[in-house]
Amino acid sequence: MLIRIDFDWDHRKMTQAKADRLRAVAVNGDALVFTKPDDNGIVELSYGDRPLIAASLLQEFAPCVVMQLIDNESTRALAEFGNKTTTVVNEKCNVAVPGLGMLTIDTVHVETDLCTETLQGLLDDGWRIVAVCVQPDQRRPDYVLGRSDRKGAER
Repeated sequence: MLIRIDFDWDHRKMTQAKADRLRAVAVNGDALVFTKPDDNGIVELSYGDRPLIAASLLQEFAPCVVMQLIDNESTRALAEFGNKTTTVVNEKCNVAVPGLGMLTIDTVHVETDLCTETLQGLLDDGWRIVAVCVQPDQRRPDYVLGRSDRKGAER
């Protein structure tokens, strides 16, 4: 589900980091216009620009005003595509073949001897577990993580 948000006059100003995050996650992020940073690194979203973001990100950009809720067949199909849970098994070699959700991953990363708190932080940042590799004589497993990141940003 997508939502179009707006900010009241007092909350159009934000840090450059928050503006960069908003531009990165908004469907219309490339069209958003911000002022140049002031001496404190604060930018202002152009009046009339209304970012279109996933509903799950609403809390991250609070306080804001929800201007429009877009919940239609297209947005549901898009969400469904990224969350395929159907697993097909190749019976000849008894190996699970991942569903279409694996096709959305275009950046992978390996973490070795990873603790639970660090793993949760990575999951919160949008990484997803592709594989868990238990190692002999090691307290914690290694993880192969992946995410959809068209710009190829590094962690």
